[in-house]
Amino acid sequence: MVLKNACRASEPDSFERILREHDVLSGLSDPTIRPAVRIHRVREGLRTTEVTLVARFVDASDLSESNEIDAAAVLTAAAGACEGLAHAHEGEIVHGRMDAGHILREPGGGIRIIGFGSAVKAGT
Repeated sequence: MVLKNACRASEPDSFERILREHDVLSGLSDPTIRPAVRIHRVREGLRTTEVTLVARFVDASDLSESNEIDAAAVLTAAAGACEGLAHAHEGEIVHGRMDAGHILREPGGGIRIIGFGSAVKAGT
C-alpha cells in the first residue's frame, strides 16, 4: 500500500489535494489508473484535522526515470496512458498535471496513471 498523509494546519494545500484525489479516484475504475483503497480521517470534534489516502502499491518505475529509446515501447506506454486518460475524461475528470512522472510502467509492460491530486471536473 501507498500512504499519502497531510495535516490541515501545517499542510493545507496537501490536505485538500489528498481529499480531491480520493474523491476523483472513487469515481474511476480503469486498470490503467492506480486505485485508492480508502481514506482515513482524524477528527477533533467535528473537524477533520488530518487525512491519509491509502492507495495500491504499484511495483513500477515512472517514465521520467526511463532512458527508453525504443520507439515501440514509448508508443505502447503513451497508448496505455491515453486509455486511462480517456476513461477519466469520460467521467468528466481532467488529470490537471499529466507528465512522465505520473505514468508508471510495470515490469510486464503495463501502464498505471497516478497523481490525481490536481484533477478537476471538466469545465471548472
